[in-house]
Amino acid sequence: MLRELIVRVQLLWGSVGALLLLWLGMWISGWWGTVTLEFENKPLGRVLDSFTVQTQLPIFTDLDRARLVTIQVRRVTITEALDAIQASAESRGGRLTFLLAPDAAGLARIRGLLPRPPQDSGILKLEFWIPFPAMASLKELPEWGDPRDQTWQPPTSLPRQLVPVAENASQAADIRIFLPTDWNPPLKKVPPNGKISSAIPTLAKLAGAKAEMVYVLPAPRSERDRGREFPTVGMDGWEAGRSRTPSLPPEKWIERLEPRIASLPKEEQATVRASLQESARQFKEWDTLPPNQRQEKIQALMQDPANAERMSDRFSRGMRRLSPEQRSQRYKGYVERRAQAKSG
Repeated sequence: MLRELIVRVQLLWGSVGALLLLWLGMWISGWWGTVTLEFENKPLGRVLDSFTVQTQLPIFTDLDRARLVTIQVRRVTITEALDAIQASAESRGGRLTFLLAPDAAGLARIRGLLPRPPQDSGILKLEFWIPFPAMASLKELPEWGDPRDQTWQPPTSLPRQLVPVAENASQAADIRIFLPTDWNPPLKKVPPNGKISSAIPTLAKLAGAKAEMVYVLPAPRSERDRGREFPTVGMDGWEAGRSRTPSLPPEKWIERLEPRIASLPKEEQATVRASLQESARQFKEWDTLPPNQRQEKIQALMQDPANAERMSDRFSRGMRRLSPEQRSQRYKGYVERRAQAKSG
């Protein structure tokens, strides 16, 4: 009897131990891939370094790394952490970026020019933004938890050369690619479908080249400089940006967004696709108008309260992660920059 009792107790404790291990495994996997950044008045560089240690994604920036910031996010997705970093650092325009070069020395050269290689640096930038008129449709879509999880399905009909295939990747995913301007090696074949984080390195390997994945976080410019180089939010910024950064062709919008659309409930997918198709139709129509008439159309879109709420959603998510004091300081900085721009 005693031996039987001991066996039962051992079996019981064995079952309890197995359940505890299962629970621990589920708890760990539930937070796997999340980021925690809890810093109070600490140098921005410490925040960025902590992010990189947790994600293995280096951040290149021209922001002042010694600047003191406060950020409090716990067990959030990588995208949410990046939104919070941009909000606390008063930066916008951060993007997952790939560097392509013939060799390690070429990668080092591009790396040394980040985050903004000069126009005369001999570096080609491949980047396509979804235009401002389509932004109103994007709030309905779930964000990628990690921008590296974006997918790419390169058509097999693409030319067997690096540049056109890389350009297709920059249209299919929300990424930026830097590579030498005078370099376009042949490919053995088009890379297979997959996550962008592995597909771009495979593309480089097929070209006999090197690749590096980073996140580029540019410092904010003055109002005057931003007007020359980077699209601002709104009508004038969209018009000014048309000649600087190519817009993603309307027929490519759904192609880029389809993986996110597919994650919605089936009853919502058709509505979102129809909204994007209507935005694409409007964009094509507006693109044929004279600038003054196009501006009137964009102005009307901006003044629609529902659209304004949707288009500011990502910025608002980042701002909500700031303390009231940070939000006040950010607004004060914005007012000061506007005043400096007007006086200049």
